Amino acid sequence: KAQRGQPSVAGRRGEAMEKQRSSRYGGGTQVEVLPSGFGRSDVVRLITQSLRALGYHKSAGLLESESQIELLSGDVRSFRQGVLDGHWDDACSRVAALGLESIEAYRAVQFLILEQKFLELVDDRSFGPALECLRKQLVPLGALPEQLQRLSSLLLCPQRDELYLRCGWAAIGVEEADVRLAARQRLLSELHALIPPSVLIPENRLETLLLQAMAQQAGTSPTPSLNGGHSYGHTRWDLFSDHAPTQQKVLVSECVRVLERHPDEIWFVQFSHNGLRLASAGKDGLVVIWAMPALPCPPPSPRQQQQQQRQQQQQQQEQHTETGTANGSTAQAVNGNAGQAANGNAAQASLLADRDHSESTVQMEIALAHETGRSSENSDTPMSDAAPSVPPTPA
Repeated sequence: KAQRGQPSVAGRRGEAMEKQRSSRYGGGTQVEVLPSGFGRSDVVRLITQSLRALGYHKSAGLLESESQIELLSGDVRSFRQGVLDGHWDDACSRVAALGLESIEAYRAVQFLILEQKFLELVDDRSFGPALECLRKQLVPLGALPEQLQRLSSLLLCPQRDELYLRCGWAAIGVEEADVRLAARQRLLSELHALIPPSVLIPENRLETLLLQAMAQQAGTSPTPSLNGGHSYGHTRWDLFSDHAPTQQKVLVSECVRVLERHPDEIWFVQFSHNGLRLASAGKDGLVVIWAMPALPCPPPSPRQQQQQQRQQQQQQQEQHTETGTANGSTAQAVNGNAGQAANGNAAQASLLADRDHSESTVQMEIALAHETGRSSENSDTPMSDAAPSVPPTPA
């Protein structure tokens, strides 16, 4: 209940929202809109926030002084600084000035702030004030019993490491000396989801807008980061040139065939190389080969064309090799008693046949056979004992 002479929480929240509207529209006068459609005050506030984030505090102060547009109002600035400095009671007293949209949002903001206060008291081993904060401040906010039970169980943590693990501070990934500041910054990011962005601008808002614009041009999706913005790792964007979107392959999702032979679900399908057959296998343990004559065969890719040419060349080489081997075998059968010299010449002729791959191989075999016959006539072996020399038939 509100005391006499003091406005209630709902009244203060309504006055804050009215002040916000009046300050935004200049007491009934609409703010100046740029040709791009953005409000001048919004652009100035974004630039001011970016300057402060980059460390140019004097330039940000000069911009606020010259434009007469403050980044944050006095109450909002005090609220934000109170959260970062750990002044919890002062921060809770300024929640009504944030212009929250509902009483549920008001209670949620109060609960998050007091929860951080409770955790820090437990971390300091101040169990008495922590228990008082739990009973007198957190319970009246109407929190769920599960939340209150979880917080009360943290009082029994014997060591600090267990406390950090159970409350989520260990996942922040900073040193123990900086864990409180990192937890307060994370709390501020959580409060951004409950406070209107026009009142408390989200952190790194200008960089987030630039990343969203770059992602829209490149056709990708930004990755959310811990501070509520977006992160692309070590990617460096060029802000002074447009980026062409990357072409993405679109999968065809049209049903062209229904496999009805399998009595159970199908686990795997595979097309043949020419695209005229389809093999399907499923839970039933069957492999069914389907004829697909109606499906047009796609043209082979350059890589497939090279593979086909290599296969054709290998087949031609194998055919020439088999032809030369058959011719050599015929010559050896005709001149079986010729001697080792004739056999060596036949082997050399076979190697030449494999190398040249032409019809001259057969002529060379015939010439070698005649030379072998003449050498047989000059030897000591009688002519009657030698096999008759018959020229092989040309292939």
